[in-house]
Amino acid sequence: MSSSGELTLPEFSQRRSAPRVRVSHLCNLELPNFVVSAQIDDVSREGLGGACEHALRVNDSLCVRLSDARRLKAKVARVVPGRFGLRLTSPLSTDDLLYSVARPTKI
Repeated sequence: MSSSGELTLPEFSQRRSAPRVRVSHLCNLELPNFVVSAQIDDVSREGLGGACEHALRVNDSLCVRLSDARRLKAKVARVVPGRFGLRLTSPLSTDDLLYSVARPTKI
C-alpha cells in the first residue's frame, strides 16, 4: 500500500530462461488458411513477441516468414488485444542474426 492508501503491485523480476532483445522486424504469420502481416518487437532464443491486427488464438501453430525468406515454426503462447507471444518449435542459435543483432534488455 502506498503512503496515500492506494494499493500497489510489487515489482516482480522476470523468470525467463533466455533474455529478450528489442528488435523491429516486419514479418508474415502463415496460418493454415491465411497469411497476416505482423511486427516483431522482441526476440529471445525461444520465442518472439510482437503485434498484429488479426486475433490469434493460444496454441495455434504457424510459420513466421521473415524478410530473409526464412520460415520459423512456432506456436502461439499468449495473446492480448493486438499483441502476441510465440514459442519457437526450435530455439534460435546464439549467433542467429535475428537474435544477436541487438543487446539483451530487460522487458
